[in-house]
Amino acid sequence: MAEVLSQEEINALLAQFSATDEEPAESLEATPEGRTYKLYDFKRPNRFSREQLRTIHMLHETFARHLSTTLSAHLRTPVKVTLGDVQQRIYDEYLSALTAPAVMYLFTPEPLEGQAVMEFNPYIVFIMIDRLMGGPGRVKGRVRELTEIEENLVRTVVDRTMEDLREAWDTMVKLRPNIDKYESNPQFAQVVSPNDTVCLITFELKVGEASGSMSICMPHSTLQPVLQRLSTQHWYQKGNRVNPERGSQTISAGLERVKIPVVAVLGHAAVNMRDMVDLQVGDVIRLHERASSNLTLVIGKTPKFHVIPGLTGKNHAVQVVRPVDSDEK
Repeated sequence: MAEVLSQEEINALLAQFSATDEEPAESLEATPEGRTYKLYDFKRPNRFSREQLRTIHMLHETFARHLSTTLSAHLRTPVKVTLGDVQQRIYDEYLSALTAPAVMYLFTPEPLEGQAVMEFNPYIVFIMIDRLMGGPGRVKGRVRELTEIEENLVRTVVDRTMEDLREAWDTMVKLRPNIDKYESNPQFAQVVSPNDTVCLITFELKVGEASGSMSICMPHSTLQPVLQRLSTQHWYQKGNRVNPERGSQTISAGLERVKIPVVAVLGHAAVNMRDMVDLQVGDVIRLHERASSNLTLVIGKTPKFHVIPGLTGKNHAVQVVRPVDSDEK
């Protein structure tokens, strides 16, 4: 018969498991008098708990998945967004790591107070601009500050990114991210004081064969009203459900804008090689179809409709008569 654990043994096991999720113990120093103390860096205060950072990590894993689908449809090329790291930093350290010209968007995550920063690597931004303008996704020349037209193009990407950020946070707080301004100089992006603690979330963006980074910087003072909700228990209680219809709707919206070749086929004929070699201007080729027969409208490579030719204004046009039967294809 299996041995039944007592309540004390159960509590001891639970304590063992919970101990693995706690912050690692800090080393203690001893004074000559035998008193112990631990070092504390006032310039790097731990304002976020390990569990809060883990919950933020899970939120932005969902955000990265959604953004991959959104940008793939918007740029019409495979895009993969991968969450890198979630850590707490000093805001001045974050700004010092950025170089000008930068691509930064300051936004207010209403109803939370204060501002946050969304930053894109300039190289990957120019790759996306090239894709939006119909190019293959290449950077020509050196990275520079965005022109007004380029910034308007990038704004379409940022707007969609903000929408995915809103949906990712929806289980915790009903965010309404509003973009306040675009900034190219990191030193002018002073959303909090330089010594304030921030939560830095980094991502890797892969657009086609090119890759670059993206980051979201959210100050502790901005997130403080919802820190109590940032727990794995609250995460699972609220239900981290992914809407399966959302991804298919985004892909469908992207496919609706894809151009497909449509050809009206006049007819077919078979000629031997000698006749084809001797073919000259003015020669007549007899088609298998009768003059009164309908044309066939081929979409992509598939015959889809019987049509009759005509004119619309000064252009040739066709009018759909009926679909092609399955046995005719």
